[in-house]
Amino acid sequence: MSARTNNLSICIPTYNHAEPLRKCLEALVPQAKPLGIPIYISDNASTDHTERIVESFQKTYPYIYFKSNQKNLGVDQNIVMAARMSSTKYVWTFGSRRILLTGMLKKIYNKLKESNFDLIVLNDLNLIYMVPKTQEYDSAERVFRELNRNLSGVGFQILPSEAWKPETVLKYDGTEWTVFGVVLDFIANKPKLKAYFISEPCSTSSGASHWTSRYFQIWTNWKKVIRSLPKTYSDNDKELVIKNSARFLFVSKFSLFEIRSKFTILDLRAKNIYNSGVFKAYREDLVRYGHFSPNIAYAIARVPISLIKLYFNFHDTMRGIIRTFIRGNKPLNPTSKRTVSYE
Repeated sequence: MSARTNNLSICIPTYNHAEPLRKCLEALVPQAKPLGIPIYISDNASTDHTERIVESFQKTYPYIYFKSNQKNLGVDQNIVMAARMSSTKYVWTFGSRRILLTGMLKKIYNKLKESNFDLIVLNDLNLIYMVPKTQEYDSAERVFRELNRNLSGVGFQILPSEAWKPETVLKYDGTEWTVFGVVLDFIANKPKLKAYFISEPCSTSSGASHWTSRYFQIWTNWKKVIRSLPKTYSDNDKELVIKNSARFLFVSKFSLFEIRSKFTILDLRAKNIYNSGVFKAYREDLVRYGHFSPNIAYAIARVPISLIKLYFNFHDTMRGIIRTFIRGNKPLNPTSKRTVSYE
């Protein structure tokens, strides 16, 4: 296989994700091979068998480059290390839990050859990322308002390498939202912005998020990053994005009848991530963004975890019985072949 000049690199930060990384590369390498797209992997001092996984793929595809940090540098710095391993025009930071869908790399690669883009934003099978249509953006404000959810995940944005400026990276270091900040900082003052959103889902996830146990700290960091974005983005828009994000990622409105999610307040209580101490610290946010009654929020914080788990067991059992009673063993939509992944 001969090396070829390429405009795009895929840069994967990883830490103790050997098996998710295997799944990631199984989907990625067959699509990268025909295009000669290099894959750079920055390992954050993993203690599992990550390096052996990478070596097994390097035997079949020589354009996989691996570097292991001597110590864990933290999430943000490892993302930056991965991005800076590349020397191509465009950098695609790609999470090690992401699974690239068949045929998508060629479509994205061909799009990048059409023009000089400041940003390509991608979509996911997860329904919370769905934006109606593929379209071009010439306004950073519109990108922020409409695509902020897509920009929050590692693997949904392709940037020119020049976007990874030391001063910008330093500004968002330690928040775990560095990619989000780097993107919006880079496009903020572009006089003739050329951004493009591809609505067709390009990937899904092979596993749960790593930060569930630090849920409320991540929420605090999210607000901090949004409020420190350039003045190109108005205070009203920043507040709107914070408010809307609460519905999807952080503090779901309490309801005994809503579909269970690991991010509802009951699930957080069941894991003891939400308790009376958290209620005291985040009371204002629970009311302002989560639309909770303070009394209900406090009551949930105090209810015994064993009772929450008992409720969930009963809830899941009853849902199963009702589904079986209503539709027997037949699929709810037998003509649908689409699988949706919920992170």
